[in-house]
Amino acid sequence: MKATILITVYNYGAYLERALRSALSQSLGKSAYEVVVVDDGSTDNTPEVLQKFKDDIVAVRQSNMGLAAACNTGIKAARGEYLVRLDADDELEYEAVKTLATALDNHPECALAFADRTEIDVPSHTERVKRLEGLNIYELIAGNIIFRRQCLLDIGLYNRLYWEEHDLMIRLLGKYEAYHVPQPLYRYYLHGQNMTSSAERRQQGWRELIAKWGLDELRKWGHCEELEEAAREASQT
Repeated sequence: MKATILITVYNYGAYLERALRSALSQSLGKSAYEVVVVDDGSTDNTPEVLQKFKDDIVAVRQSNMGLAAACNTGIKAARGEYLVRLDADDELEYEAVKTLATALDNHPECALAFADRTEIDVPSHTERVKRLEGLNIYELIAGNIIFRRQCLLDIGLYNRLYWEEHDLMIRLLGKYEAYHVPQPLYRYYLHGQNMTSSAERRQQGWRELIAKWGLDELRKWGHCEELEEAAREASQT
């Protein structure tokens, strides 16, 4: 099987059907990919939404263990050579998986490929295309990347950190190359309930990364003002 689309969900039943429909309507042939959904112990209507799609997806339910653990469960359950994460409140463009998979097919030296994205500000009903010029890992989001699944297995999958994606990218890019697809292939919804919307938790996450990797290593992979702010605060304590 060429690809797996992995959706992890925790109490995002209000958005999940939209994400599932975009995943199930990809231009890549139906037999070439699968959709795996890991329900991380949701207490809302997520199980009911998944039931509607039970014939078209692989659904795994586990007790609430957090995002990193849910991702690892899905990666282990996946059968695809490649893996694309889709957040439960976002959408993939129709050609997303096919385009990203082709990029990896054409670049065997790369463990991942990433694309530009469309950012939708829900309160203001506005959209803008986010162009990713150069490789700055702090501008990437999990759902807009295709990975070689074996490379994820080889580096040990996700660690249980707040910024689990940055940590994963540092480990991956320390061993492999990445390819940029200059095309918006992901629809990223900003609605104020995103998991990364808490300022306090974000800052705690940066401090956690600094403790693990050190500032010099983190700065090698791009610039992020929040990281620098956390570093300044740390230097004053």
